[in-house]
Amino acid sequence: QVCPNLCLNSCSRIKVDVRWYIYPTCIFKEENGYSAVFPDLNWLATCGETEEDAMRMAVDCLAGYLYVLKEEGHAAPPSPIKAVSLPDIAKELDADMTDSFITMISVDVDEYARTHFEIICPQGCYDSGMA
Repeated sequence: QVCPNLCLNSCSRIKVDVRWYIYPTCIFKEENGYSAVFPDLNWLATCGETEEDAMRMAVDCLAGYLYVLKEEGHAAPPSPIKAVSLPDIAKELDADMTDSFITMISVDVDEYARTHFEIICPQGCYDSGMA
């Protein structure tokens, strides 16, 4: 659909499709903070000064990555948490297992994109900023 207001270079209307994405994430204690690694997503990683900060950054990182995949028409199905081996991943990354754990990070990509990535015009249209 093309925006009937023809604003923002003929932007498309937002199609609301609420869907939560949940991915296993490995959290590693580092010398100066924490790292969060998504083994299912080409070792996508981020970090934070505290465990909470790393988790917050992991949500942002996951949302951005999945948003781009979605915009490009791709998908990346997550593994069940039981299929993720923290010792194997730590060995692959040469990371210390002390204070490390696996958790699930979830995000509603559509909602996150609306509030963080997309430019909303006064007529209710959007531009993903991905052009």
